[in-house]
Amino acid sequence: MEDWIMAKLSEGYSRVKSGIDSGRHSREELAERIKDAAINRHKDIEALLDNLKAARIRSGRDQAAQLRRATVARSNEVRATLNGLKSNRARESKAYHEKADAFMRDLTNGVAALLASFATANHDRASSLHRSFSEYARDRKHAAAIWHGKASAHH
Repeated sequence: MEDWIMAKLSEGYSRVKSGIDSGRHSREELAERIKDAAINRHKDIEALLDNLKAARIRSGRDQAAQLRRATVARSNEVRATLNGLKSNRARESKAYHEKADAFMRDLTNGVAALLASFATANHDRASSLHRSFSEYARDRKHAAAIWHGKASAHH
């Protein structure tokens, strides 16, 4: 009987050992699958991050290129606007100076004409006064001659 018990015990130990070995083997397989899954997940995340980084770099380059084009376009617009304003200012300044020059010419000509008319009027007045004074002087001379008894026939 002892052999039988020993056989049964041996068989039980064998089953327990087999169960332990099977459990250990299952845990090792599970640990290996978990490790493989973690490695695969790590690789997937690295690939995703690499793709995101590459996309961000491409997007950044595209945005930088668009910003450079927009900056160049805006700079050209500003330059064209400033050139237009400068051209308008030059045109208006030229027109203003032409008007000012014309005004000054008209004013100078008007003053010259006024001075000429004053000179003519003064000359005419001086001539008239000279004639009046000459006639007055002759009348006085003649009156003095008459007064002194020397009447002149030239009067």
